[in-house]
Amino acid sequence: MPGGAADAAVEQRARGLFSDHLRTIQRRTDRLFALLLLAEWVAGVLIALLVSPRSWAGSASRVHTHVWLALLLGGAINAGPWFLIWRRAGAPVTRHVVACAQMLWSGLLIHLTGGRIETHFHVFGSLAFLAFYRDWRVFIPATLVVGVDHLVRGLFWPQSVYGVLTATPWRSLEHAAWVLFEDVFLIRSCREGVAEIWDIARQRARLEKTNEFVEAEVVRRTHELSISESHARASAESVAAANAELERQKAELADARVGAELANRAKSEFLANTSHEIRTPMNGIIGMTDLALGTQLDAEQREYLTTIRECSYALLGLLNDILDLSKIEAGKMELETAAFDLMVAVEGAADVVAHRAAEKGIELVCSIDPRTPRAVSGDPHRLRQVLVNLLGNAIKFTEHGEVVVGTRVEQRTDADATIAFFVSDTGIGIPEDRRDAVFESFTQADGATTRRFGGTGLGLTICRNIVRVMGGDIRLDSEVGRGSTFSFRLTLPQCSPTDVPDRAPGRAAEIPTLSDKRLLVVDDNATNRRVLELMLQSWGCRPVLAEGAGEAYALLRKAADDQRPFDVVLLDVQMPDVSGLDVARTVSGDATYGTPKIVLLSSLGTKREIDPHNDSRCDACLSKPIKQSLLLNTLLEVITGGEPSPALTGAADAAPVTPEGNADSAAELRVLLVEDNAVNRRVATGILGKLQCLVTEAEHGQQALERLEAQTFDVVFMDVQMPVMDGFETTRCIRNDRRWRQLTVIAMTAHAMKGDRERCLEAGMDDYITKPVRMEDMRAILRKWRHKALRASTAPGSMPFPADAPVPAWVLDVEQAVDNLAGDRDLYREVITEFVACLPAQIEALRQAAAGADVQALGRLAHSLKGSASNIGAARAGQLAMELEELARRHDGAAAAALVAELEASLEELRRSVASLVNTGVGADP
Repeated sequence: MPGGAADAAVEQRARGLFSDHLRTIQRRTDRLFALLLLAEWVAGVLIALLVSPRSWAGSASRVHTHVWLALLLGGAINAGPWFLIWRRAGAPVTRHVVACAQMLWSGLLIHLTGGRIETHFHVFGSLAFLAFYRDWRVFIPATLVVGVDHLVRGLFWPQSVYGVLTATPWRSLEHAAWVLFEDVFLIRSCREGVAEIWDIARQRARLEKTNEFVEAEVVRRTHELSISESHARASAESVAAANAELERQKAELADARVGAELANRAKSEFLANTSHEIRTPMNGIIGMTDLALGTQLDAEQREYLTTIRECSYALLGLLNDILDLSKIEAGKMELETAAFDLMVAVEGAADVVAHRAAEKGIELVCSIDPRTPRAVSGDPHRLRQVLVNLLGNAIKFTEHGEVVVGTRVEQRTDADATIAFFVSDTGIGIPEDRRDAVFESFTQADGATTRRFGGTGLGLTICRNIVRVMGGDIRLDSEVGRGSTFSFRLTLPQCSPTDVPDRAPGRAAEIPTLSDKRLLVVDDNATNRRVLELMLQSWGCRPVLAEGAGEAYALLRKAADDQRPFDVVLLDVQMPDVSGLDVARTVSGDATYGTPKIVLLSSLGTKREIDPHNDSRCDACLSKPIKQSLLLNTLLEVITGGEPSPALTGAADAAPVTPEGNADSAAELRVLLVEDNAVNRRVATGILGKLQCLVTEAEHGQQALERLEAQTFDVVFMDVQMPVMDGFETTRCIRNDRRWRQLTVIAMTAHAMKGDRERCLEAGMDDYITKPVRMEDMRAILRKWRHKALRASTAPGSMPFPADAPVPAWVLDVEQAVDNLAGDRDLYREVITEFVACLPAQIEALRQAAAGADVQALGRLAHSLKGSASNIGAARAGQLAMELEELARRHDGAAAAALVAELEASLEELRRSVASLVNTGVGADP
């Protein structure tokens, strides 16, 4: 039976069951009321007999009228209902007549008791009994009877109904209101009762239908079983044939699976080869274009080359998106787990797109919640990819205003933190009906958007899938014409800061230098001002905000007049009306503003680029978006007048961008470039030359090893796919030679598929950069590895001591000492030679001072030994000397004498170790 017909049949059966059930209830209720009316008749007569059995007229007496009234009128009231219950039980007219009779009995009992209030409750009880009918209509005649009875008797015979001689009509209305009040609840109860009967009827109808179906199915299956049994023997051969067919299909499926795996492998190889082959010529196109743009060009030539570069970047972005999409569709998108600095990851994503924002004149703001944990565990590369993609879209679709990237901490425990990442803009916005579509492949907000802004529509699809693999989902809030906000929430495990390579700055509690320092933030962008305010407050500073030049002048003058001048002014360069450079010139030239340190904030580049004539004084210049670590380092330097401790600032950002230079020119790196493609060598050489590196070229791995034998290098950029000897084999040869084990080797390859980076790291390379090589990427990789490269140069003659010299690090840390001397190994040799020459006399003087209990002499000697031991890297001896100096300062002679013996033993061990090293020749060949 079709579904609609079956439902109709069930509904019809339910209707019949409902009617039968309700009629049964109403007939049973009729019979109950027949008994109730009889009981009320008897009760009425008894009440009349008890209350007023006889009436007297002088000496004569007779039965009281109430007795006859109860007997005769009660019988008259009951006659009609009894007759209808006998003849038409369950009929609607019977229910209504019973309702009227029941309410008349209430009125009669009230009369017989002289209007006592207790008898009035019989009305409410009668109404409750009528609810047994499950028919709310019976309350209509019942209520009318009560109302008319009380109204008429209340007007003409109030003593009969209220027990008083006079009564107002309002009293009747009051009684009617109480009756209506009860009617409301009883009517609702009746309706719910009917609904329950309907539910019961429907359930029973469905159950009957199910039973019918089950019975029919049992009959059918029994019949089928009998047929199956009759054909069982005949089908035995068919089963054997089916088994054979199944085995054949299984073998075909196995072959198909092998074929699919081969096809998938071929597809992956095809994608990898395609990526490599496309990236190789693109490396030449983009690299040569960048180099050409750095030469003297006229406006037309520069426009042509800029167009070529933009088209090349667009093609590269499309290639990357297609590769990522292929991984997603194949289910090969996997995440790595590593400890990383979350703030560095977010700020690094902003750095990637900073130049694009500056070119469009858009304010790029990095707003990181001060509560955000720094050391977390996850996949920093994929997180950075998502943020860069979202930032790129935000900048692309924003013509003016600002783009903000940041974090908000929603929940944080000792084990993990739930962090909301967001990218908001003031761009064109997305209509509500297109918000889901933008996350689909090859889709943008509309066709006009595609034509105007370009793009394939793959970026957001990739971002959403990456975020979902990470355990989150991207949310979009947008308003057409006012901008959009993309956000996603991730729960990241926290880890120890020591697990994070190149740790970033410490917390504000570790930086007392900035506590209570007054800083003036001058920026026309409200978001920038708020972000800088929160950042400075988290370090213990007291920031004051100004929107423009006029407000800044007023605040500076007032602070100077109040003898509470500002320590530092953070000054935005690009402000309307009066630029930051003009403000800097005015403030530095007028003593009434005080003498604050001035730090310029600009998205236009270095101090030389924004002030080519160098006629505005400033103490430092930072590029937007402002990085917390770099701002912290800069403030420490300009306030203290010296270089801040790397322990507080981190190696990655140890050098702020000052007006006189930049991090890229801190030292010339000696670079070995190993690349078989002539165009790629020319591009990489040009970029490295612009970054002030000294480049030596090699065409393959064997030639690279020959160059390493002959020269000293700080960094090796190693191509992977080369003739004669590829990059993997060459790197393994470098790592197997103890002279080059610490040499920094960076893969430079056009391979960009999953696993390529891991293969490079497994081969012994330190890092990985993909082609086409861009100036920004090369600058970033050199900044990251410059410190290690300068320390670990291991060409012949560069090792400070023989590799097998038996000197424990706790006795003498040579590398740390050389690093403290800015890498000057010749100077270190001079210092350590002088130390060995002076040490015997110092030990003898120490013994004599201890024997004579001369605490002042002990203090002087300990102070001298502390400094010299620290200079050569003797941490243990320096620590003991510092403790001895403290004991001497406190004039604790007994404790100082006890410590001298331990210090003598440490110095003697240090003397023997240093003497053996000096004798072997410091800096000699291994």
